[in-house]
Amino acid sequence: MEFTDREKDRVENLINFTPSQSGLIFFSEQNIDNLNTQIKKYVLKMTKEKYGEKIMINSQKKTLMLSVMRYVYLQHNQTHYVLDFGLPEERVKALNKIFLNLVIPTVIQSLIGYIKYLNDFNAMGNLNILERPISTNNKRGITKESIYF
Repeated sequence: MEFTDREKDRVENLINFTPSQSGLIFFSEQNIDNLNTQIKKYVLKMTKEKYGEKIMINSQKKTLMLSVMRYVYLQHNQTHYVLDFGLPEERVKALNKIFLNLVIPTVIQSLIGYIKYLNDFNAMGNLNILERPISTNNKRGITKESIYF
């Protein structure tokens, strides 16, 4: 897989050093789209099992994904024993797995919180809206009726 100088510069600016081939593949647009697809598929599967209906989520924000990907890459690229061996594609698969194990529980918890919020909001029904408060301040003989604009 060949990368343009622009792509190399983008990744280098993101991680602050010259990226390896596995780093270029990991931060590629194709891999980001792949990770987003995997997150969506897992959420569809989990919601079907847990709630009996599939719930589709939007793609995750690219900036947030890049932030977590940067953390995973810097944290695990040099220290993770699995990543010391193998081809760059195998290293990227291992990094993707670490990323998904980190991100998916957060996405699921956010989705569950949103579902609970919607259920609570819908359970409230029609609430009576309170009337505007009336001032009971009668200092210096000024009342609401004596003020004209």
